[in-house]
Amino acid sequence: MSDFLYKTGTLTIPASTGANVFLDFGWGAGVGEQAVYVQFFSTNGTTEGRLFDVMQLYGHLTATKNYAIGTTGDRENEAISSDTKSHVHADACILKMQVGSTTVLAQAAMGTLGFADGGVYLNWSVVDASADVIGYRVFGGTQPQVDLQIVQATNAAWSLTSVPFRPKHIHLETIFKDTDFSSSPTDPNTAKFALGETDGLTQRSYSVVATNAVNPSQCGKKISKTKILMQVSDAGVESGSCTFLNFTDDGADFSSGLGGNEKVIIVSSTGLQYFCGDFQTSADPLIVTGVPFQPRAVTVYASGASGWDVDARINYDHGVGAFDENSGLNAFSVSYAMPDADTSPDARTRWEAGALNRLNGGDGTEDGKYEFTNMTSDGFELDEVQAYGLTNQFFTAYREGISDVIPPITNEEIIAGVIANLQCCKRLHKEFNGMKADLRLLIAAVERMKKGRL
Repeated sequence: MSDFLYKTGTLTIPASTGANVFLDFGWGAGVGEQAVYVQFFSTNGTTEGRLFDVMQLYGHLTATKNYAIGTTGDRENEAISSDTKSHVHADACILKMQVGSTTVLAQAAMGTLGFADGGVYLNWSVVDASADVIGYRVFGGTQPQVDLQIVQATNAAWSLTSVPFRPKHIHLETIFKDTDFSSSPTDPNTAKFALGETDGLTQRSYSVVATNAVNPSQCGKKISKTKILMQVSDAGVESGSCTFLNFTDDGADFSSGLGGNEKVIIVSSTGLQYFCGDFQTSADPLIVTGVPFQPRAVTVYASGASGWDVDARINYDHGVGAFDENSGLNAFSVSYAMPDADTSPDARTRWEAGALNRLNGGDGTEDGKYEFTNMTSDGFELDEVQAYGLTNQFFTAYREGISDVIPPITNEEIIAGVIANLQCCKRLHKEFNGMKADLRLLIAAVERMKKGRL
């Protein structure tokens, strides 16, 4: 039985559909060795490296729910039009879309056998012949508890409720779609995406947008350490935002101002130690400190922005990297880039079995790469393999903690406690009798002193 299990890895889209296709995490089949949450990251290729088009689709899976959300983009034909779209699916944890289309190319949800046998059984209802790679990170063990919900955020103050525990960490994603999440996975407007996290003490977020307009189109991006979610216009100007206020016994409260009735995917968790922080790239080696524990796992959310809370109308570039304590063997990163200049019309995705990589938002070439080196007592270290440049990133570090669940007391433990208390009382009684005898002698001595007999 394990308190906390974590792994990053990859799978490939299978050649045929199947109701219970097994993804093995290698944890064994015992109680306490099962997964509780998986996050998936889509790519559009079978080998590491730079790939055509943007296929940025994230999936979330718990024992009872699965959602997929993200964007796609094709800038190869920008002189005519920019095929950029936002996508969401209320019954899928893995989603691959035809770029610039509403056609689903691959789709998977939780299978009927669920989390079992040290892995998860997936129902692949749609597949193609691509064998594209899908990255993932997974939590398991007895300590982490995870809740997955879709919540409607409003322009007024709003709340997350009905979480079956008091969260210690929340992760939010939205494409600013204000209608119900249905089986229709595509919003044919623009590629919009925002992500935010908080550990209750600090909050970090970024937002990106690429328009679906006749050339020249525009892209915007922004990263913040004061907001939990932001909406950025295609001119790169913040058009709405909200902040995290506090955790509650069954969720969290947020401020007003996001800008509409937006649907937000929220992943709430507790049971572990969490720390949300940030760092700037450019150093070699990159040494991140200030974490109040030695991490066992880290997820980095990469931004191409060089300034915090600064509006920026230039390109669409961001990514994610996940790694654990196993010497970087379990590391995966994927990044995305779309330009806003007609002189550089390439949209790109890049994935690697490394800690962090960056794509140039203008032409999709690799702009930098860090490899995971090791965890330290208060952070982690990355080795710069290719000059990365100055950008701001934020991250969450994880480690097992004191469980929020009070274990049940057995009858044997109750009997043992009663016996121990009786023995303690017996010793105290004996000591008290001894003290009474000593006290009588002391009183007698004082009386004799008073009578002048000493």
